[in-house]
Amino acid sequence: METIAYYLALVFVMAVPAALASRFVLHLFEPRLRRAGPVAVRAATVAVILGIMGAVFLIRQPVLKLHFGVKAPLVVVSVVLFGISSYLRAQILRQIPLRRMLELPEMPDQDAGKLITGGIYSRMRHPGYVAMSLNVAAVALFTNYLAAYVVALAFMPLIGLLAVLEERELQARFPGAYRAYCTRVPRFVPRLSASGRQGGGDET
Repeated sequence: METIAYYLALVFVMAVPAALASRFVLHLFEPRLRRAGPVAVRAATVAVILGIMGAVFLIRQPVLKLHFGVKAPLVVVSVVLFGISSYLRAQILRQIPLRRMLELPEMPDQDAGKLITGGIYSRMRHPGYVAMSLNVAAVALFTNYLAAYVVALAFMPLIGLLAVLEERELQARFPGAYRAYCTRVPRFVPRLSASGRQGGGDET
């Protein structure tokens, strides 16, 4: 179990910062990236991810030096969080095909499409980010490494900022409709009852 926790923590501290950084690059430099074209965008995204993952791998020993040991109660909580996250993912897939989720909707070769309506998106605007946050917390608790907790704590405010950036783009893409949707449906904390009117959401 300790070996599993180590390698899981290693992948975690490499992948999560890299994935976040790539998303921020996409959103912060969206106008320039659109002009560059989809091939250049994907190349830049891969370069950012591989660069950060490689850098963290090189310093993995000091990064993963402090381990508190795998604890059964934390593992139980981790499993529960992962179960909730899996449920959210299943609900998202009922609204959005997996193929579309793997696309980059910010890029020029992707169709803006239409606002996602119904299902889990009638209860919260970013179920995908909520699911990600639960997964991040689950891995941190399961592995019980200090570095994993640091990554998890940094992830929460950053994912909130990323959601704000995405909403700004969605309001520009769907003026009026998305703003009205935001007034009815909360960002992260789910409403108890589904929104009675047609709205929309993004894919996170």
